[in-house]
This record gives sequence, C-alpha cells and structure tokens, in this order.
Amino acid sequence: MKFKIYWIYLTVFLGACASITSLSGGEKDEQPPQVITSKSTPNYQVQFNEREIILEFDEWVKLVSVKQQMIISPQLEFDPIVKLRGKKVVFQFDEREVLEEGVTTIINFGDAIQDITENNPYEDALFVFSTGDEIDSLRLEGDVVLPEGEKLENVWAMLYKDLQDSAALNSAPYYLSKVSEDGKYELKYLAEGEYQAIILEDKNFNLKWDADEKIAFVDQPILIN
Repeated sequence: MKFKIYWIYLTVFLGACASITSLSGGEKDEQPPQVITSKSTPNYQVQFNEREIILEFDEWVKLVSVKQQMIISPQLEFDPIVKLRGKKVVFQFDEREVLEEGVTTIINFGDAIQDITENNPYEDALFVFSTGDEIDSLRLEGDVVLPEGEKLENVWAMLYKDLQDSAALNSAPYYLSKVSEDGKYELKYLAEGEYQAIILEDKNFNLKWDADEKIAFVDQPILIN
C-alpha cells in the first residue's frame, strides 16, 4: 500500500604495584550479540501464559533508550519492566496486566539491546507469542512518499481497530511500526480484520496526534485478509 502524503495541519482539541604499558588494538568487534536459545524463553510460543520473558546472550549487553526503542503491538495496558540480570535481558509484565485470549503479541526491541564493547545492536530483535492456538501471520507493507527535500523522522505506520475519524486523537493504535528513513514500512503478524490506516509524525511518542504533528491517512477502512 502506498501513501502519498500531503501534510495536514489542524488546530486540535519515554595490594600490588602495576606497571603501565600501552594496549594493543586487536580486531574490532563487529558481531552483534546472539541469543542463546537453549537458555532463553522460547520464541513464537502459542498458548503463552508466562509472566516474564528471558533472553540470555553470548556476551555482556546493555539497554539503551528502551522506552523509545521498544514497540509492543498490540499495546499493553501497563508499562512492562525491562532490566538486566547478568547477560540476560528480562522482560516482566506488570502484575496487573491481563493478556487477552487468542491474541498474537509482537515485542520489537529495536536497537535497545546492544553489546557493551562496540554498541552493536541485537539483530532480529522480535519476540512473538500468542495466547491462542496459532500465531497470526498477515502483514501490510508499503511506502510513504514525502514532498521532495523533506526528511522522515519519528514517523510511524499505525493501524486502528477504532474506525472513527477521531481515533488518532483519542486512542492508541492496535498495531504500529516505525517508518524507515527511505519511507518503507512493514507491519507483521497481523490478525484478519478491518482497520483504519494512518501515517503519523509522533514527536513526543505519546501514540496520539497532537496539533503540531503531521498526519496522512486512507479515507476508507482497509481489510486485512
């Protein structure tokens, strides 16, 4: 699906002595951290009912700007806790969180998990699970076209179950994905259904349209099937 954007502005209502020697360089670490699957929570689970997800890595890692980098679709009601435990990244659901039955959830860590030596980000940073019997497998991809000379920054592709015109003002999207610098987007692991599709510049990442932000939308709901 291709969006041609004409930005619309409306006013609307996250003890020994040591000798000093020079250090030799050595080869630069260019390998991203790898998950040790045998010691981690299995990915792509069905009938998921766990309260924490553990990813153990083959090297020491750090967490960088988790709130800005991590995307969860559909959105959780309460903010999860993400922390380090040795070489493990631990994702914990809030104790009040109730996972809806029969729903596929995608946790995209973005570049939030990096090694501590060269800041190499963990690649393929998706954790996907379903509380039902299967993982939803539909997807939507396309391009965002901007006027010549404009750059993309903090722009998101969003799908809403709320089909009202005010959805972007009043509710969070059901699915979302970051639009790349070259204007491409991909929303994966979608459930069949009718959605409102919106492209939104979200400066403060509150997942809602504010008066100073740009927006583009399809004027009719789209059917994902």
